[in-house]
Amino acid sequence: MNFNGKWLCDERFLKYEPLNMLHKNSDEKRHKELEAEHPKDLKNVRVRFLGSFNITDNWDSVIMRFSADDYAKVKINGKLAAIGPCLGYSFNYYYNEIDITEFLKKGSNTVESDVTYTGLINRSDSSGDLRMGFIADFIGVKDEKETLIYATDESWKYTVLKMYPSNNTVGYDTQFVEDYDSRLEPTKNDFVPCVSMETDYIFEDQPAVSLQFYDIYPKLTEKLPNGGLFYDIGQEITGTLNITAKGMDGNKVLIYCAEETDDSELKVRYCMRCNCCYIDEWTLADGENTVEQFAYKAFRYFTIMPDEGVEISNVSITVRHNPFDDNACVIESNDEILNSVFEICKNGTKYGSQDIFVDCPQREKGQYAGDSTVTTASSLWLTGDGRLTKKAMENQAQSACVCKGLLCVAPGHVMQEIADYTYQYPILALRYYKFSGDIDFLRKNYETCLGIKEYSEKFRREDGLIVKLNDKVNLVDWPQNLLDGYDFQGLNAAPTKENNLDYPHNVINAYYIGFLYGVEEIERILGIISDGEADRTSTSFNKVFLNQETGLYVDSEISKHSALHSNILPLYYGFAPKENIETIADFIMEKKLCCGVYMAYFLLKALAKAGRYEDVYKLITSQDENSWYNMVREGGTTCFEAWGKDKKWNTSLCHPWASAPVSVLFEDILGLSLDGTKGESHIPEGLKIKVRTPMHGEIEF
Repeated sequence: MNFNGKWLCDERFLKYEPLNMLHKNSDEKRHKELEAEHPKDLKNVRVRFLGSFNITDNWDSVIMRFSADDYAKVKINGKLAAIGPCLGYSFNYYYNEIDITEFLKKGSNTVESDVTYTGLINRSDSSGDLRMGFIADFIGVKDEKETLIYATDESWKYTVLKMYPSNNTVGYDTQFVEDYDSRLEPTKNDFVPCVSMETDYIFEDQPAVSLQFYDIYPKLTEKLPNGGLFYDIGQEITGTLNITAKGMDGNKVLIYCAEETDDSELKVRYCMRCNCCYIDEWTLADGENTVEQFAYKAFRYFTIMPDEGVEISNVSITVRHNPFDDNACVIESNDEILNSVFEICKNGTKYGSQDIFVDCPQREKGQYAGDSTVTTASSLWLTGDGRLTKKAMENQAQSACVCKGLLCVAPGHVMQEIADYTYQYPILALRYYKFSGDIDFLRKNYETCLGIKEYSEKFRREDGLIVKLNDKVNLVDWPQNLLDGYDFQGLNAAPTKENNLDYPHNVINAYYIGFLYGVEEIERILGIISDGEADRTSTSFNKVFLNQETGLYVDSEISKHSALHSNILPLYYGFAPKENIETIADFIMEKKLCCGVYMAYFLLKALAKAGRYEDVYKLITSQDENSWYNMVREGGTTCFEAWGKDKKWNTSLCHPWASAPVSVLFEDILGLSLDGTKGESHIPEGLKIKVRTPMHGEIEF
């Protein structure tokens, strides 16, 4: 897609060439060079672009097509009309297309676009590359014909916003603290003519999905003895605060946001478990002031602490997420535990679905490939909309420009690599094909898989097993205290000579064999003759890792220990010998959920593969300490990063990788399929359940 408008930018960026951020994770030298090459004064840059145009014709509709780097909030005639674009690489950059008819009036209309460039190398922005700016076309539509009305050019004006003074960051350099000084808001005299620049962006052919956003109003729960105002939204959300305050020049208002309450005088745990400290300082000008925060947070509670004499009014939250209809997918059952577990998983998926599927909407805000294995399944069932799933797969495939073995976070400029996640790509490819029937996209996925296969060849020994993945981490599971004693040196550590030992371990090889079987399934669909590598490699796997005395799999070639994780994946991928299936399934049920919530997805699916549906349901509705219901019991309204608040040192209380019960319930207990077909259900005795899904409508069991 080509814009008619020009790319407007802060004049300071004109003298710099874009930085190439893409490099191998192991290239520490390049990472340090990039940090050194970036000007220190071009971080936390915020710019307002201002334009105006007349509406004289009676258009059927008016469309705004826009993009920005890093991110923009666009107001039409003072009302928020659009936010975006989606996170992307410069060579596959995204734009949004918004119908702005409702915001327009006859005569003069103003456009105000606030653009932020963080300059940070993180998972939530494509930043740090010295690309910044804004571009837009305004299109009138009449009788289905499009006419350009207005576009960005040098007639626009801009100013650098000075209201955001903080250099402190939140989470893993995820965003800047949103301190705000109303005294420094721009006047008309601060705006100067815009400059434009030639850019190297290659835009996608079609607009990206635009975020859904809307305002809600929290309940003032309590006026605190210290003068603070304590609010409860009622459940965890992702969004930004909007507050109006009346005071005198220099008055302060402190804003504390949190996922949970505590016993402090502020009543909110604003330095949160997830390693984000949500405290913002607002400095007032004389009279009435309004602050509309820019960067989204994940929170449920907040306390506003004004100076004496300051009046607070008009408190609202702009909630944001990918388009999500709460009524599209619902369940009603006579099992209240199931109902509550489903609800927190549904909410976790909803608020974790932003421009991308974020691993969590606080600490990292990044799209992790392994998380997507779980989250895309939940999202497809809950929304019936595959666009964000397709984008997630495209983003991961695009990272092959760095390494054919793919990055684990994509898009973005953090070059993190986890081998376990790479080998799950066929799961996504086959899932999306079942949902969409898009054979052309499956062919593209197949090419990505061939690249992964080629990358992996150099790490295989003669029997086909993976021995060393010198430039990628082997995760196995997270956090480390939920690994069930998995016996492999170097686990969760950066690759070094010392921890890449000359023997294979179980989990990465199980994922690789599952990858090979997935590729062969794709080949069958595409009519391509397979090389039979999956069967040969699984034979080697069973020879090396299957303990004939116990009937269980061990953790590595030199270990006699059998962790839960070593036995889940052979069952999940279907290459465990038939005579060992019951033994392995019994072992899994003996261990129960002593793994992380991420691995729990594979555990539930593995038990279903073994025909142990009653056990699957028992685990979904378990009331043990390690269970989804424990999240409910601890006050969660979205699914957690771990089984409980204290199960991980930096636990996020909104993390959609824990949403496995959604897809497992529909697919394995109810027997429904993403392609709209219905198979055999496996309803536990006594369970009565009525469901509605986008693919199946209403069904009662």
